[in-house]
Order: sequence, then structure tokens, then C-alpha cells
Amino acid sequence: MYVPSEAVYYEIMQEHEDLHMYAHEYRVMVVSPNTFSHFLQVVLMGIERSKLHEQAKRIWEILKGVQKETRKFGDRLSVLHRHITNAKGAMDTVSGEYMKLSGKVDEIKLIDAYDKSKERTKSGE
Repeated sequence: MYVPSEAVYYEIMQEHEDLHMYAHEYRVMVVSPNTFSHFLQVVLMGIERSKLHEQAKRIWEILKGVQKETRKFGDRLSVLHRHITNAKGAMDTVSGEYMKLSGKVDEIKLIDAYDKSKERTKSGE
């Protein structure tokens, strides 16, 4: 029940307790301009709290999804790391074998060059 005067509201609350109790029994809220404004602010805060609660729930669900995707990404990254490590090991092995093979080819070139220089020295004698 809206009482449009602060003075009248104060009088009801202080001097007419039976009227106040009667209103309370029937769930009637007696308000003045100031108390009504405060009541509306409390209602507004409740609505905002409800909205914040729902947003927090949505954010929580999103974060749980991000956590799950992060775990999956970590697993995939681990597999990729293992593959790259294996590929590097294979590359190092192949590179070493190539160096050995290249050394043998160089030996053949040296033998060939040695043989050619011997032939020149024999023919030049």
C-alpha cells in the first residue's frame, strides 16, 4: 500500500501498530516514497543478480568446454611432438648414413684420380 507522504507513513508505522500488523498479516507492504524507491532498487538488484547468475553459469559451461578442448589439444600436441622427435631421429640416422656413403664415393674419386695421375706419369716417362 503506497502512502504518498513520509510524515503520514511515519505516523502509521509509529502510532498505528495494529494497522501495520494487519497489513503484514495479509502480505500488504506499506511503503512511502522513500521506502518504495528502496524496495524497487532491491527488486532491481535481485533481477540483476539473477541475470549475473545465469551469465556465470554460461561462462562456467564455456570454461568447462575450453578445459576439455585444451586437454584434447595437449594430447594431439604430444603425439605431434613424438612424431617430430621420431622424424628428427630418422633424419639424423639417414644423414649419418649419407655422410658415410658420400665418404666412400669420395674415396672412389680419389682412387680414380690416383690411377689417372699414375697413367700420366707412365706415359710422360
